[in-house]
Amino acid sequence: MKKTFVGLVLGLAITLSVSSAQAGTIVLAVGDAYYLGAVDINGSANEVATVGHLNFLLDMAVLPSTASSGGSDYYRSSLACPNPATCPDATTVGDSNNIDANIATTLDVTNWTYLAGKYAGVLFYWHVANINSPDLAQLPASLGGACAANGGKNGCGLSHYYLANPTAQRVPDTGSALGLLGLGMFGIGYLRSRRR
Repeated sequence: MKKTFVGLVLGLAITLSVSSAQAGTIVLAVGDAYYLGAVDINGSANEVATVGHLNFLLDMAVLPSTASSGGSDYYRSSLACPNPATCPDATTVGDSNNIDANIATTLDVTNWTYLAGKYAGVLFYWHVANINSPDLAQLPASLGGACAANGGKNGCGLSHYYLANPTAQRVPDTGSALGLLGLGMFGIGYLRSRRR
């Protein structure tokens, strides 16, 4: 009976420890591991243009690098998606665009591949497909000097965000499988002790 109680306690402890470890939010920043780059678009961008800029960034061969095309300036990071073959082209299929005066900066990026934030004429892009457990990402409310360095005005704030390339439903293991395994072992041990 003592062994089965220990199994139950261990199973519950594993479940609780893994669940509590997932309670955070990834705070995105220029230059972090998820950062793809920025595009100074010198104006507004609809969904098609936003995706076009992202695909141009993804296809830039030498990283980090800068380029100009169609009146826009591109600044590509070497941190996220260094190999274009590992990151699919962006599409507008199933995309999500939010332009709101009271825009939320913490977003659920579950099942999304790319996230763009627009700051005073500059689009900043992140590859968010690998953010999971809990799948929450926080965009900076403003980018200040980082925005200015990429062509925007100093202190520019977030005007909208854009999510592209919804992915298949991910079901991350939250530790409940380990907890259930522990409970199952407890049940087997209990039944075994009752048979004796």
